Amino acid sequence: IGDQEVKTRYIMNSLNPTWNEVLRLSVPNPPQPLKLQVFDRDYFSADDKMGDASIDLNPLLRVVKLHEGLLFNGNMNFRKVVATKENGMLKDSTIQLKDGEIVQDVCIKLNNVEKGQIELELKWRPLPAS
Repeated sequence: IGDQEVKTRYIMNSLNPTWNEVLRLSVPNPPQPLKLQVFDRDYFSADDKMGDASIDLNPLLRVVKLHEGLLFNGNMNFRKVVATKENGMLKDSTIQLKDGEIVQDVCIKLNNVEKGQIELELKWRPLPAS
């Protein structure tokens, strides 16, 4: 997002890696898309780009703003984001309350590659009050 950059660890010998990592980024106002880039790892040359994707955070942030300051527990669906060619999602995405936190599960197609996809969970966490 913007000039922020985070990286996952490298998964060896896998065409379908699973990371199970938590990566944290601050969302600027106005929000910018979350840009993802996938690379392979080369030891003796530059890493090769395997694809990229961009996720619009606005649907998630609209739900967050609507429910700001309200306390919820349990699970509840707030909104569905329909998969379209324009947003690159491979299946509809639900923004929901899971165990008291607003989350969005996303399955998105990688661009600039023959085939590939990324599945991730976006979770909103407000910054602690200073």
